[in-house]
Order: sequence, then structure tokens, then C-alpha cells
Amino acid sequence: MLFVEVVTEPGEVRAAILRAQRVIADGRPYLLDIHTQRDGIGAASTWHPAYSVADLRTRRV
Repeated sequence: MLFVEVVTEPGEVRAAILRAQRVIADGRPYLLDIHTQRDGIGAASTWHPAYSVADLRTRRV
């Protein structure tokens, strides 16, 4: 059985993580769905720098 919890308020995050840790310690899966909101300068921007793990490799895999 998978346990799922949705967190929408910043003040609820700590308690949700503690609940998740207790369930995980019993060997059961737990999913935290933490909703965040982008706010402030640049919040609407979708730009991100180009990043490639393959370009950083030093040996052929």
C-alpha cells in the first residue's frame, strides 16, 4: 500500500516529513506531493541554462 500526502502550506512541510519518515522506517513507501509557487522577480521566466551530464563525462561509458 502506497501512502500519499499533499502539502500546500509551508508550515505543514516539517510535520509531513516526520510522518513520512515513520512510515518509511516501517518499510512502506510514502509519497510527499509538495506544491510550491514561484513568486518574485523572474517567477514567470522559463529560461534555464543549458546543462548536459554527457558533456561533463571524462571517460567513455
